[in-house]
Amino acid sequence: MLARNFQLLGAAGLLAGALASCAPGGDAAENHADHPIVQGRLAVLGRLTLTGALADAREGGVNLRIVEAWSGRVLLQRVYDLGDPLWDRRDSSQALYYAIGPGFEFDARPPVRGPLVLEVIHLPPGVAIEPKPAFERVAVAWEPDGAERDLVLHGAAAVAGAEPATDEPR
Repeated sequence: MLARNFQLLGAAGLLAGALASCAPGGDAAENHADHPIVQGRLAVLGRLTLTGALADAREGGVNLRIVEAWSGRVLLQRVYDLGDPLWDRRDSSQALYYAIGPGFEFDARPPVRGPLVLEVIHLPPGVAIEPKPAFERVAVAWEPDGAERDLVLHGAAAVAGAEPATDEPR
């Protein structure tokens, strides 16, 4: 029985060590203390416009997310499919009204510490959610002040699923 207790204590010690190694560099308490706790509701809405090569994309998606800038922790996240008919394609770009808030929590456990960033990332076809650093993106500083945020994501490279623009309405 005593040997079993030592095994459990050893396993608990290894787990605690592994969890501590996952924390941001240095003493986690010092890192947290440097960043103010964010007050306010984690929710944002606005208009997202895709231009350039993304203006005609019909495959893949865009990932909208609110992130703790200092830790990289994704708080809220929502993916919009580029094939969805809710995109407005009447202009030379495509756009939609977006909203992320309660119901789109990814890792929004309190406390949330600033500064925060609102990101929009293009997800090529075949990528479900996890973006790579090289993906087209835009990121802006964000505070939960209730203001609408209009965002533009410009695609500079050719995009799979893009149809050539025509003079006819889409």
